[in-house]
Amino acid sequence: MARPPAQVPAQLWFAGFEAPPPEPRRHRHNLFFAVKLDEAATGSVVGIRSDLQRAFGLQEPNVAPEQLHMTLFPVVSSDEPPAPDFLDRVRGAAATVAAAPFTVELDRILSFRNRRPAKPLVLAGRWPSEPFIALQRRISLAVGACGLHARPHDFGTPHVTLTWDRDIERELEIDPIPLVAREFAFIHSHVGQRRHDMLGRWPLRGG
Repeated sequence: MARPPAQVPAQLWFAGFEAPPPEPRRHRHNLFFAVKLDEAATGSVVGIRSDLQRAFGLQEPNVAPEQLHMTLFPVVSSDEPPAPDFLDRVRGAAATVAAAPFTVELDRILSFRNRRPAKPLVLAGRWPSEPFIALQRRISLAVGACGLHARPHDFGTPHVTLTWDRDIERELEIDPIPLVAREFAFIHSHVGQRRHDMLGRWPLRGG
């Protein structure tokens, strides 16, 4: 009579030879230019976000009010912290940018689609803002003129990310929220740590 096959344990364990702990998640650094929300716009956005959370049962952590922004131009994303001389060059490029203040009206809410389970819920404008796009291009040209290789950018629709949660699967119209852009900022985001460092800010005075 044949013997039954030996049972091989799925995992062997020996005292003193425990499996190594999982590798910790690396600290990601995102650097970008953005328009920060002013006090009036921040209050309106936070109020609308609270209404959305109640209506759709959203429970994920929100973007902190002081971190609400519209990204203008992504500079770099890296596992390594930025070097001081690199930051100086970026600041030097930003100081050459001239543009007039402008207003963006945000009048719709939707989820952006991506491959991750959590989708960015954003507040956006229906049409691209010409002054906003012009400022993006001027920053791009200034960064390039200084010999810096920035991340590609498609100059898409201005938007403010409210939170990361499930797809609401629809687009909602709201009364327009005016965001007056009087300056632009250079920001260091510590990804996963809910922390933004302000690296510089420049007033919009003309152009």
